[in-house]
Amino acid sequence: MKRYFSLISVFAILVAAQFSSAQLVPGPPSPKPPPYNPPAYHGSCLYEICEGDTVINVLRDYRKAVVVAIENKGTFILRFLDTGGIGGNWGRADLAVMRGCQNRVCIGDRLFNTKRDYRMTQVVGLASNGTFVLQFLDNNGVGGNWAISDLAFPYGCGRQFCVGNLAFNIKRNYRQVQIVGIEYNGNYVLRFLDTNGIGGNWNDADLVRVN
Repeated sequence: MKRYFSLISVFAILVAAQFSSAQLVPGPPSPKPPPYNPPAYHGSCLYEICEGDTVINVLRDYRKAVVVAIENKGTFILRFLDTGGIGGNWGRADLAVMRGCQNRVCIGDRLFNTKRDYRMTQVVGLASNGTFVLQFLDNNGVGGNWAISDLAFPYGCGRQFCVGNLAFNIKRNYRQVQIVGIEYNGNYVLRFLDTNGIGGNWNDADLVRVN
């Protein structure tokens, strides 16, 4: 009887040991979490905007504001210069910086706006989508979302003429003109010397050089 009980006990111990070891077999590894990509902080700056910078808020009528803090989630807290009001949660796309250059155009450059009767403007802001904030010099109005193709440079050369050259405009009764701007597509902005009127989108075929 004792021998029979002893055999049963040994068998039970072996079964329990096998069951226990089976529970310890590791399963498949857990999937790795996605990598964490923190905001591009550099000291008190996020991307190219730093605390203390003056920026233009493109969603608030192009009002100027100062960056007073950078939030942990990568947005900006601004103080609006016209009212002193403070607000946050502004993203990079909501702001235009007031320094630097893009697409050969720099802050402070004076350019003709080809979509607004060739009025002279000054570049005051660079938006994150590659467009420009402009101040119109005739009335100090400010507006944005202007592309490089909307602008003409008051310097440089086209295919046959440079800014400052004189020519006859054969499409306007051979009136004498002066080249005052080069458009992005290579066409010319002209000043008509008899009236001082300015117009653009003239090409080389429309002009004859004054010798």
